[in-house]
Amino acid sequence: MPIITVQFIQDVVATPEQKRQLIIELTDTFVGILGDVVRPFVYCIIQETPQQEWGIAGVPMPDLVYLTSEEHAAVIGRSNDMMRDAIASMAAASTPTQSGTGASPQDESASARADAVWRGDLEPRNRTQLRPRDTAEAEAVWRGEALEDPELAEQSS
Repeated sequence: MPIITVQFIQDVVATPEQKRQLIIELTDTFVGILGDVVRPFVYCIIQETPQQEWGIAGVPMPDLVYLTSEEHAAVIGRSNDMMRDAIASMAAASTPTQSGTGASPQDESASARADAVWRGDLEPRNRTQLRPRDTAEAEAVWRGEALEDPELAEQSS
């Protein structure tokens, strides 16, 4: 028996009429792909989580003031920067230079490297040394303090 599950925040996302429409259209789409034989067995469940019983980045939701604040924008910005840096580091570690070694992260912008990995032009490599090692490091990253890449520290000294 196929089960389609949709999760919402209670009284925030959809009206009762929209929920009924979702049940009908999600089931019709599922049946349209798999055939009428499955219709009697398709369960469509809408689960609603009460407000203030979920959160984003440790902030109980929905807190629309927080979601539209500079604080939240800064958290998202830091997260994006961390992801770009991680992707760029992975790409740099797996990109051969003329001498056959990994390219230095200074060779091109982090954004260009991240785009190349995203497009599939470069293969990322797992770089666990850039992950926070403990809670203090993780909190430092969220405050906007970058972790030092051990390989870059060795190259600059």
